[in-house]
Amino acid sequence: MELRLQEFLAKIKASRFPVVKLMPVATTQQGAPLNPERRAENLRLLRAFLNADQTDMAELLRLGSQSYYSTVELAKKQLTAGDARRIEKDLDLPDGWLERNNADSLFLSQTELDLLLELRRSDSEATLSLVSAVKAVRVVR
Repeated sequence: MELRLQEFLAKIKASRFPVVKLMPVATTQQGAPLNPERRAENLRLLRAFLNADQTDMAELLRLGSQSYYSTVELAKKQLTAGDARRIEKDLDLPDGWLERNNADSLFLSQTELDLLLELRRSDSEATLSLVSAVKAVRVVR
């Protein structure tokens, strides 16, 4: 499982854009997310990617028992904002990773990954120019 975790973390780090800043995460006064299903979905994605069972995930994420982890993964109970930020920090994930839609960004083709790496090496003006060019080509077709 350790190797799968390292692969996962490498993919997450490779998907970071220096010019994109995440908006603050909206929470209730108790620190619960406004969209608890998103955190549950991302926990399921993480578990599937790591090919781990719920007991392993509960231990890895320091969430107590398998049964508690199961209720969180099913969105029957919610992670607190503090637990979500701790998990992101422990796994070296970007702030807010558990709140965003990660379904498409986890599994990039090699071509997509190469493009992302090149964009990261470019300055923000070059990145924005490329995005504009791609949108223009898409409109013309």
